[in-house]
Amino acid sequence: MRTCIKCKKMFPKTSEYFYYRNKNKEWLSSWCKSCKKEHRKLTWNNELQQQRKRRNNNPRAERKSQKEYNRINYLKHREEIIIATKTYAKQNPDKGKLANKNYRRNHPLRKRAEGAYRRAYKINATPQWADLKGIREFYENCPDGFHVDHIIPLKGKLVNGLHVLNNLQYLTAKDNLSKSNHYSLGEGK
Repeated sequence: MRTCIKCKKMFPKTSEYFYYRNKNKEWLSSWCKSCKKEHRKLTWNNELQQQRKRRNNNPRAERKSQKEYNRINYLKHREEIIIATKTYAKQNPDKGKLANKNYRRNHPLRKRAEGAYRRAYKINATPQWADLKGIREFYENCPDGFHVDHIIPLKGKLVNGLHVLNNLQYLTAKDNLSKSNHYSLGEGK
C-alpha cells in the first residue's frame, strides 16, 4: 500500500492508482492519479489566466503589424540602437566582413543585378559631351587604398550629380564608404 501525500488516502502500490515517475525503474509518483489530475487542471487554468493577462497588458496587442511595432520601437530607441550597432561593429569587424562575403557568395544574382543597375544609372548620368577617355584614365590612375568618388553623388538625396571628370575625386576607402551618397550644399566649389 502507498499513501498519497496530497489527499492522505491509501491505495495499492500499482500504476492503476499512481503515475510512473520513471517507467524504467518503476518509481511511482507520490501523488495519486486523481490528485495529480486535479492539480494539472488547476495549474492549467491558472496558466491560461496568466497568459491572457500578459496578452492583454502587452503593448504589442494594440499594434497593427510587427513591421509597425518595429518602426515605432526603433524611433523610441534610435540613439541606443545606433550606439549599440556601432559598438558591436567595432568589436567584431571580422563578423561584418564575413557576413558580407557570405551574402555575396549566396546571392550572386542579386549582387550582379545591383552592379548592373549601378552601371545603367552611371550611363544615364553620363552626358554626351563627357570626356570618357579622361574618366577612364582617372579610374586607372587611382592610387592603392583609394576609391574614385563622385563629389556630388550620382543618386543623392538632395541632388543628383553627373558622371563627368569634374565630379570625380580620390578618397580613402574608409572616407568614401562613410560618405556613401551624402552631399551637403557647402561642399561644392
